[in-house]
Amino acid sequence: MFSSNGSQVSASNAFIEDVFSTYTYAGQNSNQQIINNINTQYPANALIWIKERTGTSSADGRHILGTTSFGTNLQLCSNSTDGITPGQDGGINAFNTDGFTVKYAWNANESGSTYASWTFKATPKFFDIVAYTGTGSARTIAHSLGIAPGMIIVKATSTSGSWHTYHRSLGASYKINLNDTNSASASNGWNNTSPTASVFTLGGDGYAVNDIGVTYVAYLFAHNAGGFGLTGADNAISCGTVTGNGTTPNTFVYLGYEPQWILLKDYVDGGSWYIIDNMRGFPVTGGSHPVLLPNDSSAEIAGFDRAHPQATGFNLGNNDANTYIYVAIRRGPMRVPTVGTSVYNAIARTGTGATTSTSGVGFPPDLALLTSKDGGSYGYVAPFFDRLRGDTKFLISSSTASENTYSSIPFGMNGVTFPAGSEVNGSGNTYIDWYFKRAPGFFDIVCYTGDNVSTSYHDSTPRAITHNLKVVPEIVIIKCRSNASTDWPVNFYPTVPTPGAYPYTNHVKLNADSAHTDSSMFGQQDTHPNTTSTFTVGWNDSTNRTSRTYVAYLFATCPGVSKVGYYVGVGAGTAVTVDCGFAAGPRFVLVKGASGGGSWYVWDSTRGITGGNDPYLFLNSSAAEVTNTDYINTTSTGFQITSSAPGSGQALNALAVRYLFIAIA
Repeated sequence: MFSSNGSQVSASNAFIEDVFSTYTYAGQNSNQQIINNINTQYPANALIWIKERTGTSSADGRHILGTTSFGTNLQLCSNSTDGITPGQDGGINAFNTDGFTVKYAWNANESGSTYASWTFKATPKFFDIVAYTGTGSARTIAHSLGIAPGMIIVKATSTSGSWHTYHRSLGASYKINLNDTNSASASNGWNNTSPTASVFTLGGDGYAVNDIGVTYVAYLFAHNAGGFGLTGADNAISCGTVTGNGTTPNTFVYLGYEPQWILLKDYVDGGSWYIIDNMRGFPVTGGSHPVLLPNDSSAEIAGFDRAHPQATGFNLGNNDANTYIYVAIRRGPMRVPTVGTSVYNAIARTGTGATTSTSGVGFPPDLALLTSKDGGSYGYVAPFFDRLRGDTKFLISSSTASENTYSSIPFGMNGVTFPAGSEVNGSGNTYIDWYFKRAPGFFDIVCYTGDNVSTSYHDSTPRAITHNLKVVPEIVIIKCRSNASTDWPVNFYPTVPTPGAYPYTNHVKLNADSAHTDSSMFGQQDTHPNTTSTFTVGWNDSTNRTSRTYVAYLFATCPGVSKVGYYVGVGAGTAVTVDCGFAAGPRFVLVKGASGGGSWYVWDSTRGITGGNDPYLFLNSSAAEVTNTDYINTTSTGFQITSSAPGSGQALNALAVRYLFIAIA
């Protein structure tokens, strides 16, 4: 159902992926449908905010803010005081059930330019849109947010005027303008009255929010309202303030979630507003990210350092000592995936030697393994690139080397872009790319800094690291980013409950073919190291050395999507069948001998998992792809290690040996 002003009202839990989207695209000078899976069609009400990234084009690079209730081809501009402007510059040609359409327009769809779009759907406990006409007298305006707003932006639509903004951290006696660089100032625009869960208050004539006869639109943002996620208890949006400590690492803002979008403004000393999001680049530590300025028509500016996301909040940019108000929006998705194609895909390609982009992944990837099929002499084997660490950072799964910096590999909406002449795009060389998306119950990525809190072997108080997997991780893969001689430890208990004095601290190495060992890297001797919200690390160079930086990749069994488990070898000559509970055979299978050693085999359906030859690569080796073996077949619910699979050497079926696997449908 909908409120009287067109806002959608839902009695069930909401999910951030249904109500907010950052979507980047390239202009094409003709009608272009943007499918971001947000229903913006009337009677739903939504704000679509578009900004050209690559320049200021012919119409001065203005920000376009279109609203369903305005109708098509009508806009406001956050860097302008103008009222609603009709005509070609509006750009939004249709509001759709799965996004919106942009027509040819200087500011929204010009060939040769790239754009960022942010869609906010009016939803209780997240965002609301209210239209009203000024009366010139103090009054209240009803809203459907269901909680007191954390921020309110009011703009005159029938005449010119500033973007008068309330923020809970400033209070009801102050305002700040979205369209300029000024600091906060005293104002009676809110009649010195804080908003409530049902109304916000306006002052009388002359305060730019309630002049008699003028029409206005108000955009309302919730603050820590709950109502989202699997239980309905998760927050989706937060509004607050933070002062930098002027050092590195900078002040941490606890949100209880990892943000995907942040709006910042120094309200004490003034300056531009900044928009940061994870689709354009939002690295976890170090480095810089691009920003767009709501108060300015300038192109996207690279090289800024304003904020860095963490699993439960964000750090202010390094060495920053300013004081900001902020709005932060939770990273999605929040739903547990139900099909493997929504979170995993593989693409085979031949390098071009020129700048090129992949397409057809089917989702915005968070992790890309860009693997040479021709072997190490033609380039890197299984370099790990991920969105969280930034476009230029990579790690090699077959090496102990530290994180390296490379030509930028930008993560897009449907793949990645390869630079010209790169090792991952050598002309004529062949590659297989494996793409993964973070999602509850399936896969997560966490970056952290070591602290040496756990100081002894099998320490009784190991360090707990927060994750957002929402289930107990069954595989935790860790790599030290900042040291050049550390392994890739992989914790796998209880997937492979190998006997031993300390079964909870067993691990294998992603960069080696050795069998499992027991050490101080994970957990403690008699307590499961992982929970639905944390995984644990002990003191070790590879997992928790003071001041070193680390990345962890977490996988779990997600019914119908992924299966993490083990099988026990029965000896060469006899097949082993593994039931993954899938509706069809897997598209990705990784196998590693845990108790008996062996390499990390990877098969995928893109290269072929058939009844004949099945090409495989090793994650722990720079060897070229092997194409002339038949070691694996798919079944109706999983896979089978064939009777041809070896029982010794690089074994897959040695008698009584436990083999760890990850399979994805």
